[in-house]
Amino acid sequence: MHAQGREFQIIRDYFQCQALTSPQVILGIGDDCALIAPRAGYLQAISVDTSVAGCHFPADASAFDIAYRALNVSLSDLAAMGADAQFFTLALTLPDVDEHWLQAFSEGLFRAAANARVVLAGGDTTRGPLSITVQVHGDLPAGTALLRSGAQVGDYLYVSGCLGDAAAGLKAYQQGDEQPELLRAYLRPEPQLVLGQQLRALASSCIDISDGLLADAGHILAASGVAASIDLESMPLSPALCSYLPYSQALALALTGGDDYQLCFTSHLAPEVLGIEGVYCIGRIQAGSGLQLLNPPAGFTLDKTGFDHFDERI
Repeated sequence: MHAQGREFQIIRDYFQCQALTSPQVILGIGDDCALIAPRAGYLQAISVDTSVAGCHFPADASAFDIAYRALNVSLSDLAAMGADAQFFTLALTLPDVDEHWLQAFSEGLFRAAANARVVLAGGDTTRGPLSITVQVHGDLPAGTALLRSGAQVGDYLYVSGCLGDAAAGLKAYQQGDEQPELLRAYLRPEPQLVLGQQLRALASSCIDISDGLLADAGHILAASGVAASIDLESMPLSPALCSYLPYSQALALALTGGDDYQLCFTSHLAPEVLGIEGVYCIGRIQAGSGLQLLNPPAGFTLDKTGFDHFDERI
């Protein structure tokens, strides 16, 4: 079979098998372009992420986990904007055609898609070093988007869940340690889409935590022209993380490890008024610039502030 025919067979066999449809996707896989019908009164939210083997995920991870992770990492950006996820496109670069790998990849991809109720609308396949590019499309009512630039002096600083588990999960994966909860946090992150939509009426700014809390909260502070303090004694750490690592190491990963894909957001509403279960108030927004860490444990130091895409490899 010639190369072009094999590419189309891969698409037919592994990527035209989704169960979901969308009224917005008028024409999906199989033509030169997808045709989309936007909803009246809504803004489009679009984000694209590339995941490269050995940089963003372990090359020897299961194909199911690689696909599941790649889609959810991208969907997390929609969650941070408060958008409703609608559909996505996929550009997949493969070193070779492995039918068992592709079947598992397809299963992981469509499991994540079904969970988020998003439809694969098109994409591309090509040959080369393993990489996955996912572009996600969502929408939200005009005027309701969560931005990084809305934090105000006096706001409360929140995170949507325990931090550091994913970075510890990668560490466990690399060392061959049996830490199923931590491994799951790294390999199968879940985008906080429902929470993001809920926050449209409650939050003043928002970002997803991909490069580490300090780095990503810093983006909010820079965009909003404010400062913040974080009470380290309020940082949410899971029992699994605290049983795996000493407290200081666990805290450092929660601050700088990245890959959590929880939401970091600000609101003028105090925790008892905000009334959302499972979110944690960790600090306050202040006038000025920079980020102050309060109540550090004795001898606590940090050797980095977050993930750098051009300096680090898995």
